[in-house]
Amino acid sequence: MSVEEQIRRDYEAGASYRQLAKKYRKSFTQISKILHSRRGEVSKAVPLEGKLSKLEGEVLGLSSRLGAVEEKFKLLELSLNRRFKDGSSCVHLDGEGYCLNWVFKSPVRGWKMKEVEGGYLLKVQEHRLVCALCPSFMSKDFANEYLKKTSELIEVVQMVLARLQPAKV
Repeated sequence: MSVEEQIRRDYEAGASYRQLAKKYRKSFTQISKILHSRRGEVSKAVPLEGKLSKLEGEVLGLSSRLGAVEEKFKLLELSLNRRFKDGSSCVHLDGEGYCLNWVFKSPVRGWKMKEVEGGYLLKVQEHRLVCALCPSFMSKDFANEYLKKTSELIEVVQMVLARLQPAKV
């Protein structure tokens, strides 16, 4: 290791100019020139170059992960658009876009809510991601079809029961 490198190493370890000048029998000016020479700048640049390429790699990794998140968010938006169409909208939505199924005990700061008896309703049309995760979602079309099939089944059961009247003894 050269004297210049030893001086730089000692300086980075905390030695003062006075201590370095005394130890290496150099003037303050010589110590200053050694510490601020181009060779010192290059030696500092090499570790920075490695850190920069590592940082570039991390940024590229984050960029690709962000792209994947954006793609998934687009799919989520498509699903949400379906949930808010007239026939496909949830049976729990009122005419103003508030969810009648979930009542919050207190308002959530930053969310559009209205106070009702017993708590607060969320305007899910303005906070659609909450609606996307709701396990109680049921489209109006599905509910109407379900009710229609249930009514038909009830009629069939009533006809069968009418024919199975117990015999009078």
